[in-house]
Amino acid sequence: MTDRTPRTVESPSRESGFGIIEVVIAMFLLGLIAIAFLPLLQTSLRLASKNVTSATATQLVNAQMDKARSLKPSCAAIQELASGTLGNLVEDPRGTVLEIHMESVICPPTYPGTVIFTTSVTVQGSNDVLSQATTRVFVESKLGTVAP
Repeated sequence: MTDRTPRTVESPSRESGFGIIEVVIAMFLLGLIAIAFLPLLQTSLRLASKNVTSATATQLVNAQMDKARSLKPSCAAIQELASGTLGNLVEDPRGTVLEIHMESVICPPTYPGTVIFTTSVTVQGSNDVLSQATTRVFVESKLGTVAP
């Protein structure tokens, strides 16, 4: 026995799904949230750029310190490095030109002794120091190592 009662098909409700008004309101709210985060995005991009420049400046200072320590232990060699002007401009990955500064070295009155070597990095044309370091370098003589 089969049931032969007619089945009725229900028409879809008019309240199912999203209407155009709901979609427009959702897009408007998403736009407001995006506008609220825009200053945060700008600040983070500016900070990232500053961090790249600062990291490059620190690497340059460390390289100069390593170069000073690797020279022969004479005051003349350290003075020559400190007075060198070739290659003192370096561009960081973001395009900022950095300038390396080294202070003149004063030789000790007696040998062996130490000299104070200072190097710093600034943005070209600026006096604001991005990175700076000072170290003492051991020197055995004024002109170079004297053979016995």
